[in-house]
Formats: sequence, C-alpha cells, structure tokens
Amino acid sequence: MQKAGFVVLTKSYVLSPASSPPVPRPSHGEYVPMITVQHEGNLTIIGIFARLEIADFKRLEDEIESQLKGLGKIDLLVDLRGMLGYTLDVALEDLRFSRAHARDVGRVAILSEDDSMMWTALLSELFVRAEIRVFDDETVAREWLARVE
Repeated sequence: MQKAGFVVLTKSYVLSPASSPPVPRPSHGEYVPMITVQHEGNLTIIGIFARLEIADFKRLEDEIESQLKGLGKIDLLVDLRGMLGYTLDVALEDLRFSRAHARDVGRVAILSEDDSMMWTALLSELFVRAEIRVFDDETVAREWLARVE
C-alpha cells in the first residue's frame, strides 16, 4: 500500500520513503530509523514512530536545516500519534535546536491524541516564535497550515 509518498509495509519491515527499497527489521541491537520526513513545498511533514532516539533527531535536524537553507522559512506538520516516548538527550537537543531556529519556522501543527501535548505546545511557544497548535485530525491541521493570514 502506498500513501503520501511512503510505503507502508508489514510488521517485519519499517516505514521507508517510497523511493527507497523496503528496510528489513534488523536483529536485536541494530539501529532502525523511527521517523519519516517528507517535503511539500515549504511544508515539512514529520512522522515519529516508537521511541525517538538521538540518531533520528539528528537526522531530523539535518532535514530541517536543509529545507531552511533552500526556503528561508518553513512550516511543520509533526505526527506524534505513533510516538512511544523519547530519550532525555532528545529533549535537551530539541530545546537547543528550537532556540537556535526560533525565527525560522512559521507554523507548527502537531498531530496527537494525547491531551498533555497541548501543555507541551504551550511551553514550546516560550522558546520559538512559531505559532503552534495541536490537532487530532490531519485534514484540519493541513487546512490550518494552508490558511493565509
């Protein structure tokens, strides 16, 4: 099944960009990326699955910085519905990265079914200039991101 530029595979595989071959699940202890990143113009779409580790977050930083170099300012759609948690080093790096790019992001739509995410979004607005909103519906989130104000 192909959806929004990504291939959704069986349990024995991880999600990978549609242009990449399926990535078999490695044996115990090997690194498996748990994020997807897709670009639609000035919108960067991020999907996080399982537990977010620092290696995935560094990849995400590289993707965002590359987009910023090309476009100057971007919006983000971050799907956290499949995230199971994150490590402390990710939280610290997120804070550092957010402060470094406080003026580079216009809007951030967070997809989450977790009510506590609203508090996290409010706290994040203390460190960035971006407008951040939490949604439980991707269509509504995309409509908000596309709205010209």
